[in-house]
Amino acid sequence: MSSLTKMGFSILLVGLLIMVSSLLAYFIYLAIQGFHGAIGVGGCIIVLFIPICFGLGERGDLLMTMSLILALALVAALLALFIYSRKVSYIKQL
Repeated sequence: MSSLTKMGFSILLVGLLIMVSSLLAYFIYLAIQGFHGAIGVGGCIIVLFIPICFGLGERGDLLMTMSLILALALVAALLALFIYSRKVSYIKQL
């Protein structure tokens, strides 16, 4: 398996981990609030380096903010993996 394939799978797993952790954090938040019936949605799409975020519903602003923070964390993880892969490939050349 090539290093780019490993990096791709790593980015996918980090994205899934961030998604699951955000859902878990929101579930804990709802459990503390007593599961009152509020529906909201939020998301963030990053095109190149421009984030396009949206939120709708009672907690849409909170979800939009959480998704922006998580998207930025995913970009930071991507950059860290990229830097790490360059360092590893440089060490292999020595």
